[in-house]
Amino acid sequence: IIAAEAQSKPDAFGNWLPEFKYIETARNLGNRYYPRAVEILKTIAAGGLIQIPSGTFETNEMMGSLIGKYLGGVTMQAAEKIRLFQLAWELTGSPLGARHDLYERFYAGDPVRNRANQYVQYDKERLFGKVEPWLRSLKD
Repeated sequence: IIAAEAQSKPDAFGNWLPEFKYIETARNLGNRYYPRAVEILKTIAAGGLIQIPSGTFETNEMMGSLIGKYLGGVTMQAAEKIRLFQLAWELTGSPLGARHDLYERFYAGDPVRNRANQYVQYDKERLFGKVEPWLRSLKD
């Protein structure tokens, strides 16, 4: 974002626009990073996402005491841990989480086409200039 802002330029109407190539990079990485972050969260939480109670459990005396006893952690009380796992469930397993995952993957369009387009439009001359002398030395 800083690079996009630092290299911004006015358009034909005087509106300042960020340098799109940096925004495009962030957009192309985001649709890979979000699904990976969700996968990591699922791996860390493991079966705990399935085993947490849904809704409130404090109102049931018998269940509340058992949950407090068996779901508490070393550094976290059961109620806090359950709320944390319920939040993780919303991101990883709920209908809302599934819709958001699709949004993050495809909000900017077809990710394969977007990456290919970024590659095609990238100015490669500077990079070719560094490699070409080395390739010529291999021929000799």
